[in-house]
Amino acid sequence: LKSSDEDNPDHGSGETQAALKLIISIADSVNQSIPELAKTQKLIQLNRVIQGVPVADGPIVKPHRVFLLDSPLWKLCRRGVKEFHFWLFNDVLMYGST
Repeated sequence: LKSSDEDNPDHGSGETQAALKLIISIADSVNQSIPELAKTQKLIQLNRVIQGVPVADGPIVKPHRVFLLDSPLWKLCRRGVKEFHFWLFNDVLMYGST
């Protein structure tokens, strides 16, 4: 609406305002779903990496599971400090050796 001429009959019409509100609503919805998509892609990528490795909880990809964070961490073991990689989900913490 900022770029349209005020003389244009559609400039201030209710239809134009409604269309603008709809576009803003759709854009907000898309913007909110982008971080969720990135988390889902990370979960699928992790599933590909560990494919064939037995996991106690069954498949990694589950409808309710949300990926939160991954990071290398050091675990104190009997033989010293070992580096592991940890993956945090909303319902489980998983780790493996690097």
